[in-house]
Amino acid sequence: DTRNIIRRRVTSRWKTRVTSQWKSTGSPSICKAALQALHHSADSPCDDKCEDEILTWSYDRLTNALQERARALHSLGATVLLVDITNNGGGTEWAEAAARILSPKMLTSERRGFVRGPHWSAQWGALARQLRDAAVSASVTDQVRLSAWAKEAEEAQRDASQPCASTGGCALVGRAGYSTGLVGSARAGTFAGKPWADLVFSIARFPYHDSAWSGPLLVLVDDETWSAAEEFAAVLQDNRAAVIIGSRTGGAGCGHTNGGTPTILKNSGATLELPDCVRFRADGSNEVSGVIPDVLTGSKASDGQAFKARLIVAHLPRAIDLAREQQHSR
Repeated sequence: DTRNIIRRRVTSRWKTRVTSQWKSTGSPSICKAALQALHHSADSPCDDKCEDEILTWSYDRLTNALQERARALHSLGATVLLVDITNNGGGTEWAEAAARILSPKMLTSERRGFVRGPHWSAQWGALARQLRDAAVSASVTDQVRLSAWAKEAEEAQRDASQPCASTGGCALVGRAGYSTGLVGSARAGTFAGKPWADLVFSIARFPYHDSAWSGPLLVLVDDETWSAAEEFAAVLQDNRAAVIIGSRTGGAGCGHTNGGTPTILKNSGATLELPDCVRFRADGSNEVSGVIPDVLTGSKASDGQAFKARLIVAHLPRAIDLAREQQHSR
């Protein structure tokens, strides 16, 4: 169930932490199981190391559960899979791993855009240093790859260091890498055992397998599908790996990273938080425009369940036909 997404606090890696104003739907049963398995007391203080252990265990459990469920459905004779991410606020980088688990084909992530300025300059610079540090103790082959990635990060740092006003002579947003890092497409396990894996491919830290589901895929969305849930739908749609059905998503886009670039307003003293990153769709558009379904149902999140179900069911045959056509064209 993709509603049971747990938010992960990213540690000191370069990867962007997309902070969300929407609460994580969570999965209390997995959290409780993690506490028991790791011998942590729910009443005891939990420092960063403790929290990271719990979240890592929980995500491993969640990843394996999704894969097992997908395989079980296939073995039981399911021919089409519908994933419901309506009313899903996102809030996790796990979405890209989940998409690959359920995708019948290899995926390439959306391209990453960033707002030029000191915030992103610092992030790209930190990544470049981490990659060069990792290269010191790496194999000769990996040294070559790490050095090339470090060079990409340094080029992005130089780009970010040249801030532009929105009315200036250059674009406010620079581009480098993908939503998953400097690597946008890789088979599961490509970087297994590499201590630097998630520096270049953020979802390498999850124990996922590609295409646990390999049949026709539908994704149900609505106007309360946001953030990472939109990323899940967008990457599948852009790669023609799923048919999206429902209504246009909310349009949270990439949001802001690692604290963002808060601005204090002079008169009110209020803090204004603005997006500092962009996920660019395959057609060049900004994901903040929302994901427009391949099959529009006319339903809204505020509709009653019975009415919403009637609208969706009426359009399911067409969506299934499109998903099967996608499957046959691969």
